[in-house]
Amino acid sequence: MKALLRKDFYLLKAYCKSYLLICAVFLGVSLAGEANLFFFTYPAMLCGLIPVTLQTYDERSKWTTYSACLPWTRSQLVSAKYLIGLLCSSVILALLGLVLLFLRQYSPEMRLFLWETTLCLSLLAPTLCLPFVFRLGVEKGRMAYYISIGLFFALSYCLIDASGLSLANTWTGEPTHLPAIGAAACLVCAALYAVSWYLSVRVYQKKAL
Repeated sequence: MKALLRKDFYLLKAYCKSYLLICAVFLGVSLAGEANLFFFTYPAMLCGLIPVTLQTYDERSKWTTYSACLPWTRSQLVSAKYLIGLLCSSVILALLGLVLLFLRQYSPEMRLFLWETTLCLSLLAPTLCLPFVFRLGVEKGRMAYYISIGLFFALSYCLIDASGLSLANTWTGEPTHLPAIGAAACLVCAALYAVSWYLSVRVYQKKAL
């Protein structure tokens, strides 16, 4: 497993340097600019798709076929991508935590909620995408991901609109119930990530390479 992770880190170093630059720019803008949730959430979703990017390079280089001759199980091959996703998300969340410490225009409750939201989004992208990628391949898997993520956000918008949840009071120092909602969402996303991991292992074990 350590060798698989090292191989993916080499790929990250060779092909994903631009991701670090983009994340740094967005986090820097979030420090200097107005309150804009997009600058917080985009780096998380971008890094959440790094495992898919690595799998793309694996398929194009025929690594997915060659690896069948090596002493790794398919479960380990899948698990390496999920672990890389967790490591990349951890880096972004740590950086975001530092950024939020300097943003005095947010209440403490809103800072925590932003961090929790970012955690959810960093887990959401690979959770929805990777099972399709391992089952259908990268190209077809991306299309299935776009459809599923669109349906997810449409459903989320409908639920938020129906509940009447407003972020207007989060810009003040007044306590809110949003951190509790965020914590519950994080637990749900973590559980879904584990289910996605299990499903990806199962479908990849049955896939003909």
